[in-house]
Amino acid sequence: LSLKSDAAVLKFGASEEVSLTHVADSGLQLTHTATGDNTPVTLTLKSEEDVIIADEVLGAINFKGGDSGGTDAILVAAGIEAVATDTHAADNNATKLAFKTAASEAATEKMTLTSAGNLGVGVTDPDAKIEVLSTSTQAKFSYDGASFASITVASDGATTFATVDGDGDGNSNEADLKFDAEGDIYLTAESGQVYIERPDGNTRLRVDVSTANTFFDHIHNADIAFRLGSSPVEIARFDQSEDSLLMATDSKIQFRDTATHISSTGANVLNVTAPTLDIDASTTVTVDTATVDVNASGLVTIDSVGLSIDSAG
Repeated sequence: LSLKSDAAVLKFGASEEVSLTHVADSGLQLTHTATGDNTPVTLTLKSEEDVIIADEVLGAINFKGGDSGGTDAILVAAGIEAVATDTHAADNNATKLAFKTAASEAATEKMTLTSAGNLGVGVTDPDAKIEVLSTSTQAKFSYDGASFASITVASDGATTFATVDGDGDGNSNEADLKFDAEGDIYLTAESGQVYIERPDGNTRLRVDVSTANTFFDHIHNADIAFRLGSSPVEIARFDQSEDSLLMATDSKIQFRDTATHISSTGANVLNVTAPTLDIDASTTVTVDTATVDVNASGLVTIDSVGLSIDSAG
């Protein structure tokens, strides 16, 4: 059968409702002429093989270029196959769709949609709704060509979430990694340790819950500082070199309420402020200073087994 004219039409059916039309310099168009609801045009590829078993192809669509380009050019460049994944029977027709592409090869399976609805990229037997197998970045989510986030899993299972601010203007709220949960957010580490570190891997803060206690460690011989406010101001720091807690300027350490606190109001000055100051020692209270100044509006009572005051004044 040869139809040697542009726009030639081949019609099927008693009412000729299905037609195959030649589109000049383009290809063929399959049309279902019925105008009612839910009357799509359907193309079915059917295998009449008596017994369909796992890994047999039921039907395939292959794409191929011209033969004049050489060895690779004559190979199938892409294809879609319906592949049985189990023996077909009265109660089973498990089948996957295999999507094939080529670079310099006969097209091979690069993406799979299983009968269970699992999608695999780079893997032919995905065991999750989406599984990606690659030795480099497995997922990339882009806003445009420059701003994106990526997920990379290394050979040891270490997983990196990376964000990139494409405009490079350095705004502090860009390329952040945000978790927005209606409930709680849990970080669970099998080793019981969570690290916060700089991009160079230094200046790391470690939260360690591997035992019954909780430890906060700074493991690069530096201080841990605490800052507050919308324009953060340091109020205290753990001084690594001095093994001490250093309060910034006149920041206070309060007890129970604002009326009871310890602070430093100036260099070499320690202020202890309280409505009642109770020093209760079972053995000895030693005050070693050049000057002792006790300023109280009421009664000063010293009640101790021993009191030693070593003072030049």
